[in-house]
Amino acid sequence: MKEKVKEEGQLVFKGEEDIEMGFSVGGELFLALSDKVEVGAGAEYQTYRKTEYTSFEFNYIPVYVLGRLKITPEFYVTGKVGYNWFDVNEEKPELGFLPA
Repeated sequence: MKEKVKEEGQLVFKGEEDIEMGFSVGGELFLALSDKVEVGAGAEYQTYRKTEYTSFEFNYIPVYVLGRLKITPEFYVTGKVGYNWFDVNEEKPELGFLPA
């Protein structure tokens, strides 16, 4: 991933770069509408991580709704729609970027 600052407070990520490994903890709740259709909601918390060219750490917190269609008892298709909150743990993240 390659980063650069577009304007103060706005981060732009392009290209590829190694990002530290992180961990996620999440959960989903489902409500069965029928034997074949379920709807639900879910959320995750991803630990902070960073790239080799930045001095700050970042994470995403995804929140979503989802639907599940059971084709057979062992096979199903799931669709998700949601939002990812992007969080940076440094007051001025633009200071952590190398020039693009």
